[in-house]
Amino acid sequence: MIITAGSDGFIEFRDTETRGLTRSIGPAPAPISSLALNHDGSLLAYAISYDWSKGHSAMTPGTPNTLMLHRNRAR
Repeated sequence: MIITAGSDGFIEFRDTETRGLTRSIGPAPAPISSLALNHDGSLLAYAISYDWSKGHSAMTPGTPNTLMLHRNRAR
């Protein structure tokens, strides 16, 4: 299993053997700038915030930075 996330606001869980999508979370209201699993893979933490991919001019002042926690059912 591989987990990806990005500026589209989606987190995708993919099977590494079939390369197929097994689960998706999102869209978040802003880019997913970071994600991590805890030591046994039972919790998924991710940050929703501007990722600076479009530079300073695209940054919207007042956009909240948010940390989210989910139980990882896809492990």
